Amino acid sequence: MTGWKSSWLAFDTEATGGSAAARMVSIGIVQFAHGKPVSTFLEHFHPGPIDWRSGEVWHAMRVNGLERRFLEQQPPLAKRWPSVLRVFAMSNVWVAHNATSDLRLLRAERARWDASRGESSTPTMPRAKVLDTMVLDKFLRPGERSRNLAAVCQRWDVPLERAHAADADAVACGLVLARMREHLPDDLRDVLAIGTPSCRA
Repeated sequence: MTGWKSSWLAFDTEATGGSAAARMVSIGIVQFAHGKPVSTFLEHFHPGPIDWRSGEVWHAMRVNGLERRFLEQQPPLAKRWPSVLRVFAMSNVWVAHNATSDLRLLRAERARWDASRGESSTPTMPRAKVLDTMVLDKFLRPGERSRNLAAVCQRWDVPLERAHAADADAVACGLVLARMREHLPDDLRDVLAIGTPSCRA
């Protein structure tokens, strides 16, 4: 396969919750070539001053399995942000499951980065077309009740190990797309027309 079907980056983020104030605590980015994962980038971050006792944070940490003691030993995202952007720049096709949520978190962290530096990083942001396996599953398998990653992986016969670990979820998402690509148009513009998120983080 050629074109977009031969190479993409699958990514997943984990956060302290789902609100606008949530902070990213982990990101996994996996490079795929010809439907197989070939490299993995995984980082964890200190979320900064947050209320660890809040219900939102407690629930998020319970889901993703990350512990406060571990995260407080990690560098802040601000120190690793340039590295994250360099990895994203490796491809102009990205895929995530429920990508809107991941992109919203990335944009919020970018805004914090910009505010801390007093300048806009928009000109340096990698440009990409973003596919969403949740949206694509709805298009390819209409009528199904659940669209979470576990359910989609089961439908497409993809193993999901260590669910809610950013690197594991990114691998699973990328493998789902590898299964889906045979049923999708060769022209990326036609795939994007199905209904995918905005094309820039």
